[in-house]
Amino acid sequence: MDRRRLVIGHMPKMRKPKLVNDFGADPSKSLLLQELHEDRTGVFEQTAEQPTRMKILLIGVDFYPVVKTTDKNFWLSLVKKLEPRFERIEIMTFTTWDSQMVESHIGSNIHFVYRRFLPYLSANSVISGFVVRSLSPLYYLRLIRRIVKSSGVQVIHFIDNFGLAMPMISVLCPKVMVTASVQTPRPKRRIYDFFIGMSYKHLDRVSCSNDALKERLIEAGIKDTRVSVIRWGVTAGVLPKATSLSQHNQEPKVVLWSGFLASLVEEEDFLFAIAVARKVIEVTKKYRFVFIFKPYCFKPEYRQYEQAGIAVQPAGATYEAMMSKADLFFCPIKNKSKFIIPPLTWIEMLAAGKPIITTVASGVEEVIINEENGFVCRDEQSLVDTMLKVADDESIGPALSQGAVEWAMRRFSLSTTAAEYKAMWERSAKKI
Repeated sequence: MDRRRLVIGHMPKMRKPKLVNDFGADPSKSLLLQELHEDRTGVFEQTAEQPTRMKILLIGVDFYPVVKTTDKNFWLSLVKKLEPRFERIEIMTFTTWDSQMVESHIGSNIHFVYRRFLPYLSANSVISGFVVRSLSPLYYLRLIRRIVKSSGVQVIHFIDNFGLAMPMISVLCPKVMVTASVQTPRPKRRIYDFFIGMSYKHLDRVSCSNDALKERLIEAGIKDTRVSVIRWGVTAGVLPKATSLSQHNQEPKVVLWSGFLASLVEEEDFLFAIAVARKVIEVTKKYRFVFIFKPYCFKPEYRQYEQAGIAVQPAGATYEAMMSKADLFFCPIKNKSKFIIPPLTWIEMLAAGKPIITTVASGVEEVIINEENGFVCRDEQSLVDTMLKVADDESIGPALSQGAVEWAMRRFSLSTTAAEYKAMWERSAKKI
């Protein structure tokens, strides 16, 4: 096959976000965003009235046509953005729980089909999970082939890792190009790298969310000519509108820490963040720290760390509301050698004008620009000093908030992301 490199067009024209953040800054008045809006022309807008006749099948895990607290929010926004440009978008989602749903639709050309994973061989086993993810799509191969044939699918794209099923389907469906997205790899391990290489290196194209992850995939044996960096995409104001308590001068600023980021934070990071929070509130009462966990990740013993100015709780359906109320997003990493793939939550917080405070780790620098949209600190004391500085200097907050929105819209525009995925799939389809 022709292995030509993916060529992406100019950055797209961006709308100025109408967002008043919790520090009181209005990012839509930024001169930079006005210039972006007025001067930039891009692939997505230029082809807005020229829908392709392309048809694609997306295969993922727990992907539903409703907003949830996972990275599938990104994919849901993306397919809605792509809907007018594609003739047909088929989505096959494998569920980890019993569901009565068989299929559903969004609009006229987005079709969801649901199937349950095969039973796991053993609980909490990485190998078991790899085997089940590899076998489940093959078990439903007849259904996949029927969708491909009846809808005229030209490209199958895996939005989650389905192990050896991906290269096998590439072989068993020779008239269809097979691509995949890689989001959060584990740290370097020989066996895991072997599985990653076997899963992805024979596909026609692999996309990843940042440059550090691309290097990681190349180390795992995937040719660099097959890896495209397509970043997360968001729009301004992605979080629900809410009035932050800190808009009233008498109230402390809300600092949110999230245990939802299972691929990023661990218990040692939680305890590290608690230690910093305690030191900060010993000096100032201008902050209120809220530590939130997914219900199934929350442990009752975590309550012991609560005190005046520090709340520790499971979030559930209130997670997005808490994100909206936050003034700062706090995510320090204890282990500096940890490999970080900044999660979608970071991008969403920046787009909503919420600065992020974290520590040095590989990959962080691709999202956080120190003192422009947040702070990247060296150690525990540096974190404490930075938070006290922000509390004492009222001019820092609005500048960081505006910088956060500008950076998110410039670096992580959903229109740009959609244009790049569309270009990748179209180029893959032309090779058939």
